Formats: sequence, C-alpha cells, structure tokens
Amino acid sequence: MIRAIKRVLTGSMLAALMIMPAAPAYAVPVDVTSVDAFGEFAAVSEFAAPKKTVTVKCYLMNLRNEATGDVVYGTGKDKAAAQADANTKVPRGHKLKHCDVVR
Repeated sequence: MIRAIKRVLTGSMLAALMIMPAAPAYAVPVDVTSVDAFGEFAAVSEFAAPKKTVTVKCYLMNLRNEATGDVVYGTGKDKAAAQADANTKVPRGHKLKHCDVVR
C-alpha cells in the first residue's frame, strides 16, 4: 500500500492532489461558546471589524459660484455616504464646493 502511494505521489502531482484533502476539517476555528438566541453563531469580537464612520468637511459656495467660506460637516459609512449627508445640510441658495475627509 505504501509503495503504491509513493508511486502515485512521485508520478503525478495531480493524482497526489486528488488523494490529499485541500484543507483539514480542523483548520477553521469555530467558537461554539458564543451562540445567539436564534441558535446561530454570534460574531466573535476578535474577528469582527471595528465599526467605521467617515466625517467630511465640505466648503460651500453660492449659486453665483462664489466661495462663501462657510463649511458643512457630514458623516457616513464611507466618503460618498458622508458627502450625501452633508448635502442634506446645505442651506438654500448654496451648493457644495468640495469635500475633504476629516476622519
């Protein structure tokens, strides 16, 4: 038996890959202690990504394309969402000039 396996392993790598499993079943860590109320696994805090919010500072200009020097802040999950939030806070007769990420 061992002689046949050696012959297969030395003869063809494709055959060797077909015999050996790609990843053993014990290679993926599972935390069975944290189960939520619905019987599903809850997110383990050490593997969960921290919640991230982006804040942007947007400069305003009036409709005659003159910079006013006023700013509006917006927050969101990413820059586009933060800019959309800032756009809702623009006063009448103004528009956003450009937005810079603050944090």
